[in-house]
Amino acid sequence: MNCLIIEDETMARTALRKMCSQCGEFNLIDEAVNATQASQKLLTNNYDVAFLDVVLPEFSGFQLAKNNSKTLPPLIVTTSEREFALDAFEHDALDFLLKPFEYSRFLKAISKVNQPSLSNYPEKQEKKQLFIKVDSKFVNLNVDDIMYVEAYGDYVNVRTDAARYIVHSTLKGMLEKLPDSVFMKVHRSFIVNMSSINNVQNNSIVMGNKVIPISRSNRPKVMQRLNAV
Repeated sequence: MNCLIIEDETMARTALRKMCSQCGEFNLIDEAVNATQASQKLLTNNYDVAFLDVVLPEFSGFQLAKNNSKTLPPLIVTTSEREFALDAFEHDALDFLLKPFEYSRFLKAISKVNQPSLSNYPEKQEKKQLFIKVDSKFVNLNVDDIMYVEAYGDYVNVRTDAARYIVHSTLKGMLEKLPDSVFMKVHRSFIVNMSSINNVQNNSIVMGNKVIPISRSNRPKVMQRLNAV
């Protein structure tokens, strides 16, 4: 197999390279220390798996995965924060490795790359389900049901036709989890489901009884996405 280690921490990168060499499963072991370098390597090489750190310079590993969805191989997410495990599987990761790495756990993770169903993996399908944490429980939402997301300081209001959910998250964090083929940030405080728009009036989007502002810089992009004539 060929693999790409996307990791900015020298010790973690060295540990992964050593384990990859030791197990004897890899012909090519490449490294990238930031998102830009990783994106370039993904364009010029074919990899069977990528070890992706969550916290990277420039932007997060999850944003990197979203930006490179067409060239990204199956992922094994690596981080020192256990709380990122749910996010890892929401991004279709094969497995999740917690730092400092254990060799036995590493072997279990790479064994999943060889599973027949993953040997010729299809183009990734956009996630239709999103788990959001509301109070002490996770709520499963169909992303098509989300009309818009509104920023409220350290929280966001996730609005569907039937309900609203107050979630401890940032607008940027929500944007990373929603499919960009459907959702768009139209204002510093709003993400909208483009298929839920009733009409656009001047610099505002109307969704039922809700009027959502469009920033001046985003209006041309909104009109282009709507294929307006």
